[in-house]
Amino acid sequence: MRKKRVVLLYQDTKYILPILADLVEMYDEHCDFSLFSDVDVFEKEIEKNPEIDVFITDKKIFSEQFFKLRINDILLFTEDEKDFSENTSKLNVQLVYKYLSVKEIINEICSCSVLRGIEESEGIVTDLIVVYSPIGGAGTTTMALGLSEALTNKHKRVLYINVGQLQNHAYKFKDRSPLDDITVKRFKETDINFYESIKSRIRVEGFFYLPPFPRCLSSLDLQDRHIVQAITKIRETGFYDFIVIDTSSELSECNSELMAEAENVMVVGKPDDESLYKLKVFLGAIDCTDKNKFRFVCNFATDESDKTDTPFATDYVQVNSEIPKKSIEDLGLIPDIERLGIRYI
Repeated sequence: MRKKRVVLLYQDTKYILPILADLVEMYDEHCDFSLFSDVDVFEKEIEKNPEIDVFITDKKIFSEQFFKLRINDILLFTEDEKDFSENTSKLNVQLVYKYLSVKEIINEICSCSVLRGIEESEGIVTDLIVVYSPIGGAGTTTMALGLSEALTNKHKRVLYINVGQLQNHAYKFKDRSPLDDITVKRFKETDINFYESIKSRIRVEGFFYLPPFPRCLSSLDLQDRHIVQAITKIRETGFYDFIVIDTSSELSECNSELMAEAENVMVVGKPDDESLYKLKVFLGAIDCTDKNKFRFVCNFATDESDKTDTPFATDYVQVNSEIPKKSIEDLGLIPDIERLGIRYI
């Protein structure tokens, strides 16, 4: 199979080089990359071979004449955030807001049809990671968000989904607005086109995430089977490398089914007597003997004595009082969480 031709035309090389470096690391075996900073040099070179699979440039540079070239996917960087939120009239043209983080920009570029096709041809399998704790306040949301960010930092495409009855995770995101009523309704009608109908509602802030539901799931008449079916449909698309599921502490039908379907389950505990007792009750209810699947994380570990008092734990996360104040980006850089992310790759 011939390598895909990816051409970048960008005058600010200091800005574009970190993005190019990440793309080369990810697709070097499948793509040939060319970077031009001069439009005249680019035009002379492209006359020799006008066929381009992915063309990345600035919206200010791009003109109608480039449509004469044989280009499959065009990505245009824009400084106007309003442009970024609007659809273009050309199906093969995608606008990318240039002031996103490098990770977010890479995610946008990787979603174009050519690069996505490379991953699909290799048979990308989406791994499900369920983060669960039978103990309230053990930090499952912090762990799930930090893990999602840590995996994204390793160039993995990650989707975070919260399945709790009452969803309050949005406080960590810049956009805290909930899903609209039409999208909520689609979760009750998960057919073959389900993902296509909701994917425009999935947001990106470092990693992909499903916005919170507007009210308690039971008040929306969303049952456990609706949530499980929706996640199954999203997973079947193969678009994501990982789906990280943030669960509530009850051992509901939804949580149990997702744990059964998942490749990995992270059970989060705390180093105190109450937590140890609740973990023992949980272990009596669920078969957790598969050590390749289940990891038991002691959160809020503070010193070596915690490790001797928590025989259940396979991993430890040292925390301090500043953890709840940290941004998602900072959570993904906590060394203990970074190590957990690497274990799942």
